Amino acid sequence: MAGRECDLLCIGGGLGGLAAALRAADAGLEVLVVEKSPFIGGVAAYSGGVVWVPNNHLQQQAGLDDSAQETSEYLRWVARDAGPFDDDLLATFIRRASEAVEYFAALGVAFASTGLGDQYHPDAPGSKASGRILEVTAPGSALGIWRDRFRSSPHFRLLGLTHDEVRRAGGDLVAGDVLADLLRQRQETDLLTWGPGLSAGFAGAALVGRGVPILLETRCIELICSGGRVSGAVVETAGARSEVRARRGVLIATGSYGNAPWAAELEGLPQIFEASPPVLDGDAFTLAEPAGAARASAGQAFTIFGFESPTEHHPGTNLPLHRELSRALGLPHSIVVNSAGRRFGDESFYGFLLRAVKERDASGQFPNYPCYLIGDNRYRTRYRLGDGEDWPADLAQASDLADLASALGVDPNGLITQVAAFNDGAEEGNDPVFGRGTLPYSRLRAGDPNQSPNPNLGSLTEPPFWGLPLKLLGTGIYSTGLLINSAAQVLSEDRRPIDGLYATGNAAAYTEQPAYVGGLANARAITYAYLAAGHAASDVGR
Repeated sequence: MAGRECDLLCIGGGLGGLAAALRAADAGLEVLVVEKSPFIGGVAAYSGGVVWVPNNHLQQQAGLDDSAQETSEYLRWVARDAGPFDDDLLATFIRRASEAVEYFAALGVAFASTGLGDQYHPDAPGSKASGRILEVTAPGSALGIWRDRFRSSPHFRLLGLTHDEVRRAGGDLVAGDVLADLLRQRQETDLLTWGPGLSAGFAGAALVGRGVPILLETRCIELICSGGRVSGAVVETAGARSEVRARRGVLIATGSYGNAPWAAELEGLPQIFEASPPVLDGDAFTLAEPAGAARASAGQAFTIFGFESPTEHHPGTNLPLHRELSRALGLPHSIVVNSAGRRFGDESFYGFLLRAVKERDASGQFPNYPCYLIGDNRYRTRYRLGDGEDWPADLAQASDLADLASALGVDPNGLITQVAAFNDGAEEGNDPVFGRGTLPYSRLRAGDPNQSPNPNLGSLTEPPFWGLPLKLLGTGIYSTGLLINSAAQVLSEDRRPIDGLYATGNAAAYTEQPAYVGGLANARAITYAYLAAGHAASDVGR
């Protein structure tokens, strides 16, 4: 079995693997990245690309106050009901994330502020109105020969604009029109923003700037353990297997398990349809557990709503693409209901709906799933259905709510009663039951600024009415991962570091923060990659 050698082997060509490769190469290590798909960029390239980093260097340069104490208060408040914390790992993230970002910025990764505040919990203790949420832009040319092998997100129509520009233009709904000329210019010049920009910033710096080699369509089959440590891996390319010996260790940056057939059962959910790239097969567990690695459950899956496109596929595959609708659900003249025809949360922030979808009744069933997006003709004529294709040809439509309910399998009386109750306050901009449109994030990112007095509210009165069954989509963020310490070393069942084995990103359990914070997943991937590569490069990591 012919083989090769390196200092650090990074399994996964997404954000975590590329960030670790960049730091290791900068430290003088010989690095190799292996990626099982034909594309680089990973889950982060499909994402919105924001990075939540407290007390970062750009905040400091702008004179914005932040502190470790305020950050800790905020993160603990957000996750107050999510389960126990790993206090040491939380403290490590708070202290080292800003260090990691400043380090990578010095290597050419173009971080900038989005101007966004702590999006979902602006009134929480320790929250900040601006400064913590960063983004990255990168010219497509920075990818060199890898441009055609770079994974770009199919989920966002404003790629080319930055989050800061979208915010200044008035939000997602209007920015495409307000900045149409700039958007067209950016797309013509191949400026990468959002998730593609973030991943490309690290890919260009590592693969082109530092010349780190990467093997695509190369699957890691198993880890090699010798002398009480992980010392390499067996990889397979085009059916041929070989050994890669890694003198300083192996980093698992394979992501999570949303495409695995057992994902929904593990999460206790009725279904999961993964919206991220179709590479999340649970490889982290398959590889690490034979080496004695421990897994931990912390928090729960972060899912969103969407639908299966009847015509679109993941780039480079014949696998159907699921379109996410997180912002589309908060637009006026629409509601989300369950099979009883009842609303169950504030549609303008998907996080509120998702909590209710995961609830079970006394019989163990999910009363709020399946669920349906219901709208009237004004929604249909004014807005897009998410950021993808035109409206589905088989969309259920009817001239009255009773017929629409029957077509969808929803209780007609429940839907008629619900719409009447919703309409009572909607035109006045009030939702006394769920407070739709009161969250600043929802008004900016999921509303219509031309709708007064509430950009997220409008009655359902103009036929034809329409309905779309919603699916529960995964985003690559799940409850269970490998247990790591503050050096990003994978831990064994007895909580000892496994020599030579590291993990980052969504392969690592969220024990430091078992609740969702927008941009935290990308920040974790970068931070733990930085720590893992630094440990591997040190005398301690030898």
